[in-house]
Amino acid sequence: MARLDLKLDLDLSSFREVKKLIRDRIISIKIVYNFKREYLPAISVTKVVKTSKGFHVYLSFYDKNINFSTETEKNLATLLIQTVFGSDLTRSIFDYLRVTSEDPYWNLLADYKNGKSFNEIPFYAIQLNEIIEKTLVY
Repeated sequence: MARLDLKLDLDLSSFREVKKLIRDRIISIKIVYNFKREYLPAISVTKVVKTSKGFHVYLSFYDKNINFSTETEKNLATLLIQTVFGSDLTRSIFDYLRVTSEDPYWNLLADYKNGKSFNEIPFYAIQLNEIIEKTLVY
């Protein structure tokens, strides 16, 4: 069973856009898994942070059908799924270079900028988890 910690850097201006993006990506994942509930991964949002340019969304992705033989394979899968979920493409390109050079700190998101902390919004995480659950079930 694979557990991936996803960190999305979403440059979207409103939370409404974030909700739509997450819902659309969950639908895409259902298509990839051929709509078979027993094969679908478990996905949950652990944290949502409002940044100066958008949102950071932290997710846990569990798939009982996937095993990785190397840490690099696991990191590349994490990066691919983050990109599919709409994470900033420029960040993904630089993360790819870090993963392939085996940098252990490749998947970092800053929760502050210029000495100012960004705001974590727990209610947004709850809303996204509800969207994920509803979308995976139906």
